[in-house]
Amino acid sequence: MIDDYWLHDDDGDQIDGSIRTTQFLSCVFTHPNWTQDIYDAGKYCAENYLPNDEWNDILLEVESPVGDAIYQNVQNKTQHLKDNLNTTQLEWIPWVTLDSHHSLKIQNDLLQSVCELYQVFYISIL
Repeated sequence: MIDDYWLHDDDGDQIDGSIRTTQFLSCVFTHPNWTQDIYDAGKYCAENYLPNDEWNDILLEVESPVGDAIYQNVQNKTQHLKDNLNTTQLEWIPWVTLDSHHSLKIQNDLLQSVCELYQVFYISIL
C-alpha cells in the first residue's frame, strides 16, 4: 500500500495517495473481523477504498516472495524498536521518531524533546 499509493501518487488518481492509503489501512484495522480473517477485511476494504480490482494484486504480492520480504522487514523494524525501548512487548507504537530516539516523552512533548536532544551554539559577532 505504501509503495503503490503513498509514495507513488502520480497516476492521475483524484484521491490523494496518502489519503487512499490511510482510508484503506484504517478500514482494515477497524473491520470487525480483521483479527480472525485479515483477508476478508482486506478484500472488503480494497473493494470500498481502492480503485479497480486492486485486491487481487495485493493478495498476489502478499503471498509472494516480495510479500515475505516486506513482512520480514516489518518484523526486523519491530524488533529494533523493542531493542531500543528495552522491552519484549510493545504496549504503544511511537508516532514520532526523532533521530532514531523513541519514547512516550517525545510523542507527548516534541518541542521539549527537540530542545533536550539538540545543542544550540551561539556565535558572538563583534
